[in-house]
Amino acid sequence: MSSYQKELEKYRDIDEDEILRTLSPEELEQLDCELQEMDPENMLLPAGLRQRDQTKKSPTGPLDRDALLQYLEQQALEVKERDDLVPFTGEKKVPASQAVAGMLRENRSLQSLNIESNFISSTGLMAVLKAVRENATLTELRVDNQRQWPGDAVEMEMATVLEQCPSIVRFGYHFTQQGPRARAAQAMTRNNELRK
Repeated sequence: MSSYQKELEKYRDIDEDEILRTLSPEELEQLDCELQEMDPENMLLPAGLRQRDQTKKSPTGPLDRDALLQYLEQQALEVKERDDLVPFTGEKKVPASQAVAGMLRENRSLQSLNIESNFISSTGLMAVLKAVRENATLTELRVDNQRQWPGDAVEMEMATVLEQCPSIVRFGYHFTQQGPRARAAQAMTRNNELRK
């Protein structure tokens, strides 16, 4: 007989009932809690039943739903709401593309502009392209991956802007039409050669 089996033999004749009778109520509660945590079926129970009830408070009285709702409404009216960090003035906000176009007209130090994945409409893109014509310091412009396909007119405008702005040497957009794509490629090649 191995030493492990000998070790198990001494626990065979233990009277579990006698051990349980000698435990205090707090120790029994602790044992019950530990047995519940060791239960392998515990994860299959609904979330509300996985853990024992830990509430020791006795009920304070019958629940009056209407009185509770009235109390909550009263509290909501009495408690002051926090002030808005930016107060509402009623003015309409300018679309982001219009703000970017205005910034391009004023900013003479910006060299790279990335407005990819900003859901800019074709009219907003046209406004940005018109502002790029007036900016001589911008060398890189990325406008790909917008909300919608901008259309043939916008792609032609992109090619025209690249031809008229020799400062732009990098342009990020995937053209869908062959004509604007070829014109843009020629313009980019020329702009890069002029830069050297």
